[in-house]
Amino acid sequence: VTANKRAQNTKDVPVSIGVVEAQEILDLHIEDAEDISRIVPGISFAAHNNGPNGPGQDNLTIRGVSSTVGNPTVSTYIDEVPIITITGYEGTASPRLLDIERIEVLRGPQGTLYGASSEGGTIRYITNQPDSHSFSGSFRQEVSYTEHGGVNFDDRGVLNIPVIEDVFALRVSAEFGQDSGYIDHYALDGSLAAGTATAGALLNRGVNSDTNYAINVKGLWTISDDFTLTPALLYQRTSLDDTGTFMPALGLYKEFNQVPAFDHDSLFVPSLTVKKGLGFADLTSVTSYVNRRVLRQADGTYYNSVPIAQFTLDGPGVPPYSDHIAENNNILGNLASPVDFTDHFNTWTQEFRLSSPADQKRVHWVAGVFVSDQEWSHLDYETIPGFSAAFQNIYGYNINTDPMMNPTIGTPSYNPNEWANDLVYTVDDHNNVTQYAGFGQ
Repeated sequence: VTANKRAQNTKDVPVSIGVVEAQEILDLHIEDAEDISRIVPGISFAAHNNGPNGPGQDNLTIRGVSSTVGNPTVSTYIDEVPIITITGYEGTASPRLLDIERIEVLRGPQGTLYGASSEGGTIRYITNQPDSHSFSGSFRQEVSYTEHGGVNFDDRGVLNIPVIEDVFALRVSAEFGQDSGYIDHYALDGSLAAGTATAGALLNRGVNSDTNYAINVKGLWTISDDFTLTPALLYQRTSLDDTGTFMPALGLYKEFNQVPAFDHDSLFVPSLTVKKGLGFADLTSVTSYVNRRVLRQADGTYYNSVPIAQFTLDGPGVPPYSDHIAENNNILGNLASPVDFTDHFNTWTQEFRLSSPADQKRVHWVAGVFVSDQEWSHLDYETIPGFSAAFQNIYGYNINTDPMMNPTIGTPSYNPNEWANDLVYTVDDHNNVTQYAGFGQ
């Protein structure tokens, strides 16, 4: 393993470490971090604080140390590249386990060598290296069936090409898979605001299907026996058509959500790793860029349309609001409210380190510097399309002139277009986090 940033036998690593090897990943059909938590002691996952699990929506925990705001407490690496993103509205980035040699789970604080975001531990996904001696390839297909759903499939292929023997090799791996949904979507009958909502006609079956595809390209240029360059490029995208939640009161696997809660999570990671033997030490340079884009939509009807009808309009109990309670509950309170979350993460990292030569016996050491710069933007955009027009049809006047619906009336911040685009809530958040670190062991 390389948990201490140099090659060692597992028994010689003075930390608690769990290792999952390639054959075990294949035999047990390990697909993601959730599966790892089921076979490696000390690691667990939970749904992120913004709702049900979806792609990239897990908070990972090692030995009970977790956080839902700011830096995560479990760092995640693909080879030498950290793919850590700030926790707030999204969970931990979840790489597809494509052409993996082994997974190393380091339990307990790893700040000495892995810095921030490793108070609980570190998970390292080590991919297979290109081989410049022989041509090889593999293909694997899985087919399964989901009860109350349908057929699932997952296709994976790997191709190793020795472009120039002993000098340059290229390794390409790819995946495409799809899981069927098992949640049935029904029409809404009755009123959400009045508490009389029931399921109407069945509209769609298996709405929560998901699709995964990924490609990983890795090169190995051997300039000399002690000088190598490893360029790598990973791209993956996971899409979920709706959530796996259902409403028990309606029956198993049934829901009547007004808005489909889709989730699209993409990860793009180019990197360059340079290794050079200097005699007295081995030099390693890792330059990487991580781009993660997440687009999620949630059903905000229960949190926007319903409370506006229940509390803002029905609450006063006086005309003209008390004259339109039925319309408030059955029309305004049932209007679909899509909540759109858009998150962009852009991270540049650079690491230089020196480590003792592999053949050095008595004293083993490593020292280096690390710099990262992460930009994160978050947009939470929540609307109730058609609310203004429906209000005018019911009450006979413009919603922006109503003192209950436009609280800016009579204030210095008066806004005559308070309900422009039927917007009810928005957050536009931008963050920049820069880290500088020196480390050694």
